[in-house]
Amino acid sequence: MSENALSRSLRLSLVRRDDEVRAELHLRRRILRYVPAVGPPEFILRIHKIADGDIGLHLETGDHRIEARIAALAVICVYIPFQIQNTTPESLAQETSLLICPLSGCYNGYIPQRIKKRGADMEKIKKNFGFGFMRLPMKDGEIDTEETKRMVDAFLDAGFNYFDTAHGYLEGKRELALKECLTSRYKREEYILTDKLTMTYFNKQEDIRPFFESQLEACGVEYFDFYLMHSQSKDTFEHFKKCRAYETALELKKEGKIHHFGISFHDKAEVLEEILKEYPQIEVVQIQFNYLDYEDPAVQSRKCYEVCRRYNKPVIVMEPVKGGNLVNLPEDAAKILDNLNGGSAASYAVRFAASFDGVMMVLSGMSNIEQMEDNLSYMKEFRALDDTEMAAVKAVAEVFNSKHMIACTACRYCVEGCPKHISIPDLFACMNAKTVFHDWNADCYYNDVHTINNGKASDCIRCGKCEKVCPQHLPIRKLLEKVAKEFEKKAD
Repeated sequence: MSENALSRSLRLSLVRRDDEVRAELHLRRRILRYVPAVGPPEFILRIHKIADGDIGLHLETGDHRIEARIAALAVICVYIPFQIQNTTPESLAQETSLLICPLSGCYNGYIPQRIKKRGADMEKIKKNFGFGFMRLPMKDGEIDTEETKRMVDAFLDAGFNYFDTAHGYLEGKRELALKECLTSRYKREEYILTDKLTMTYFNKQEDIRPFFESQLEACGVEYFDFYLMHSQSKDTFEHFKKCRAYETALELKKEGKIHHFGISFHDKAEVLEEILKEYPQIEVVQIQFNYLDYEDPAVQSRKCYEVCRRYNKPVIVMEPVKGGNLVNLPEDAAKILDNLNGGSAASYAVRFAASFDGVMMVLSGMSNIEQMEDNLSYMKEFRALDDTEMAAVKAVAEVFNSKHMIACTACRYCVEGCPKHISIPDLFACMNAKTVFHDWNADCYYNDVHTINNGKASDCIRCGKCEKVCPQHLPIRKLLEKVAKEFEKKAD
């Protein structure tokens, strides 16, 4: 049996509440019992089903592992970690107590009253796939609300109910579109809604509440199921702290206007850990996670995911297809996936992200009904990637890495503040199309589409505003120089 299949059958997890750690045993998605444990979760502890109905326990910290086998029918493993630092295998075994205690009546679905549920909204989430309102269909420069309504209807009809937006997506127009296409047409209990607090919309603590209330009004709701501190990094986190944004959001949670509090994150794993240590009240973490960024030293998808797991924070995945880069594959990369058993390029990217333990939700920013239908076709009855598929996406990542593409996800945060109105993501897309995909139309798009009413790459005044807001931490100014050199060659 695969690890993913085992984890769905039987799972033990850590739940941290301030300085208290609780162990929860899940059997077929039912919590049987939990017991308090002492100390921070500086280790990985897994429990899984093995032969003859027994339970196998796996404890890992650093380079050291403990394996144990326990009779399954009437026991639960209780672990009490002490100091698990600078250990040897021998001392680790001595310093970690494994106690066995009987469980009576638990296999009839008994759940002790002292177990605190994560919240009603968590339980209302129907599936692990969400509709991100970042890349909606456009028509004549505006959101195509009729197409968006069709997409919303298809999404809900298929049994999904999680929606994600932010005011910074097209300067608030996505929130208004969400109201028109979703909240004004469906009952509040039929959907889960996430919004975010973005740094550019507040300069002091007193700005936050009015902005938050304007978001509720724009979205047409009285509360948000999830509210995230948007695009957290080392720099943005300092601004949020200075303005007591986290504290304000937690006050709003107490008032019932926010049901769950979390962050979206773009930085190195060590920064994420600092934030989670300082604010243990964080309930969920949204990270960029895809098979191309999994081992990327700049994005650090894997390392950030591992931090979330250590702190037992459910993960929300953004950019599973990396802004479309994992859909429009180079020919030699596409052949790798074509040799599998069918499925779109997007399906392997989205399923990759959803295959990891602890991933609560995978978001997709779909731009038309066709993309929606494709995503629904494989996420309605989700199946994790098998070993062959995992090997294939790893090979695709290696192809990408060999081509040195500009790793832009087209979030367009850089565009809004550009004094020269340079459509930076579009120019980077032209560059990738020409240098990686050898698309002979790239010059046409550069000259006749993307710069006809906007600035050229050579118009950049190197103010650096774009780089300050880039979630990918791209050296945009240097890259624009390369774009200008490639597309603005002077005739001899």
